[in-house]
Amino acid sequence: MKKTIVLALATMLSTVSFAQQQIATLNHNDSVSVFYGTTALQQAYDSAVNGDVILLSSGAFNQISIEKSITIRGNGIIRDTIADAEPTIINGCSIGGIYNPVSNIVIEGVRFASSTNFCRLVNPTFRKCMFDLVYCNQANVQNGVFVNCIIHKYYITRNYNTQFVNSIVNFESWSSTSNSNGCSMINCIAYLPPFVLAQSEQNIPDITCTNSILITSSYLASVNPLATFNCIGIKSNGYFEDSASGNHNFSSLSSVFKDFSGLQNSKFIETEFELQDSIATNILGSDGTQIGVYGGMAPFTPRVTTPRYVRCNVAPHTNAEGKLSVDVQVVSE
Repeated sequence: MKKTIVLALATMLSTVSFAQQQIATLNHNDSVSVFYGTTALQQAYDSAVNGDVILLSSGAFNQISIEKSITIRGNGIIRDTIADAEPTIINGCSIGGIYNPVSNIVIEGVRFASSTNFCRLVNPTFRKCMFDLVYCNQANVQNGVFVNCIIHKYYITRNYNTQFVNSIVNFESWSSTSNSNGCSMINCIAYLPPFVLAQSEQNIPDITCTNSILITSSYLASVNPLATFNCIGIKSNGYFEDSASGNHNFSSLSSVFKDFSGLQNSKFIETEFELQDSIATNILGSDGTQIGVYGGMAPFTPRVTTPRYVRCNVAPHTNAEGKLSVDVQVVSE
């Protein structure tokens, strides 16, 4: 059911013309504050306290450092033709405390352009986000959750008990010195550095992969073995040494996917991740659904279903009373 919520609708004269621009609303207890322009996110963040919610419109927002336990929701990571909404973009971001860990940050429906630095993060949740580059330099992420996310490049150093669920991730490096333990991928598509998996190595994992599609990347680094169950491996000369635990070898992307041509594609649409019909029907995961991002309990979709803006217009000038007319409408599905 679609619900429409009007956050603010000022009384306007018919002569007032509105202009689309970036808007951030800060929800604190029962009060709502509205900020405008490319600095709107920073202004909302400066006024926020732990537990507050910031809602972002479409458009690009300036770089920001996030060190408060808040929730940020955007309009999505691609143009939503159904809702006629453009994506929400943050141009560079640092998330987490530089000196002290930050807990329970939640971010949804945001594309992080440029680079995103994960500092000390505990229990972060990212849903339907797109990252151009993620790195964790001299910091760590604990108990993180990524759902329906796309990560172009993930330079990993310290990652503990983090789950990637129905997401597409390119791990640029995964070395024996990364100190990343207890992590898991469920119904994901992942590029991983080259490695050889033997049956004897099934029980000494750095990361556990289930119902996922693993593709060899070109980054030449040593890696610790993985534990894989009901996965598809894509590599020209075979990905797995054996077919233990329900794993399957394929030699090319086109033999597995209908349209997907690689993680570095400049356009991301849902059909690019669809499996060939024979694979979707005959090679199933441990839960009986298809392997990859369209199976499991959270099938991939970039569409945001939590509250999002469908109209966010601001009058270019104040009225006779010195007030700025604003037309803001939010929907949730």
